[in-house]
Amino acid sequence: LWDASSSHQNLQWIITPISETKAPDPSENKTIIAYPNPIADKFTIEDVENSIIRIYDINGKIVFTTYISNAQEIIDISSFAQGIYYLKIIDKQENLILKLIKL
Repeated sequence: LWDASSSHQNLQWIITPISETKAPDPSENKTIIAYPNPIADKFTIEDVENSIIRIYDINGKIVFTTYISNAQEIIDISSFAQGIYYLKIIDKQENLILKLIKL
C-alpha cells in the first residue's frame, strides 16, 4: 500500500516478475572495455571480436543486436532515450554483462 499524500488516496501495486523481460545481472568480469560510460552518442567496445552484442533496456527488452568481428567497435546509440542499459557480450567462452548509462 502506498499513500499518495497529495491526493489522499491509497493505491495498491501488484508487481509480477516475468522472466522474459528481466534485465540481466551485471557481470563482475572486467576483461571487456567499453568507454566512455556515461555515453552521449557513441561508445567504443574493445576485446569483443567474434561476439554477439545485445543491448537491453532497463525492462529487459532487447533494443539493439549486432555481430562484432573486430577487436574494437564503435556503437552508435544516439537514438536511444536517456537511461540505464545493459550490454551483453556473447562469445564462445562466456557471456558478460556491462551496465551502460545513456545521457
